[in-house]
Amino acid sequence: MRDTGWALVQDAGRPKVDVASTIVDHVRRGATADASALYAQWGAFVTGLAPRAAFAATADNVSVLDEELRLACDLRDGVEPVDADATSARLCWHLARMLVLAGAADDPDITVELLAARIGGHTGLRFDGAALARAKAHEASFAAMVDNRDPNIERALLDEEGAWTMRDALTAGAITEHDARIALAAAWDSCAIACADRDRAEVAAIEVAATRALAQSLGEELERDEWIRARLRKAKATKPATLAIAARKRILKRG
Repeated sequence: MRDTGWALVQDAGRPKVDVASTIVDHVRRGATADASALYAQWGAFVTGLAPRAAFAATADNVSVLDEELRLACDLRDGVEPVDADATSARLCWHLARMLVLAGAADDPDITVELLAARIGGHTGLRFDGAALARAKAHEASFAAMVDNRDPNIERALLDEEGAWTMRDALTAGAITEHDARIALAAAWDSCAIACADRDRAEVAAIEVAATRALAQSLGEELERDEWIRARLRKAKATKPATLAIAARKRILKRG
């Protein structure tokens, strides 16, 4: 799965516009609806392929042309696909790794493997831990055979990269300077949005507090006025006050 799995396909006619780069572009622009639609389209496309073609249909090996998806390069001779669940794991792991290495994961703390599981949910290409283990074992074995590498080292590298977050990839120098600059700019934008949201929340909190204080003050005034009226009613109900009121009314009538 290292180097997006190109060791296992015929390296001819790589697509200029592929699913992976298009999703990265959507994520960077904040076009979540477009990304979600492409996730679903890619998942449906893969599901409709024969096993050998599906295994080769990593997101960077599927072209996007006039909103149609096409498989770009076939598998190399001698490379055999794995079962359907492990194929799903392979495809989602690949895309997750590409998103992390592009600095385009939506969570800076999510690992490649956790992001792969999330992508499985977006695309319908669901898998479990056992399927991912089979996919990594298969990938390490065939990549080592094609590139004359040690399969144990290949598998260790897959496990290591699977635990990477974007911070880990940046520390390891796996994120290019170009992608790092874009990710940094996006992080600044996110900080600016967060600060603006915080300021609006603070203003709203102050307004709510002021409204509550005013309501409490008015309530206290109403309560005080009601207390005064109650005292007046009680005072008017006494015998001396009743006599005084009656006497005043008689005087007013005479006048």
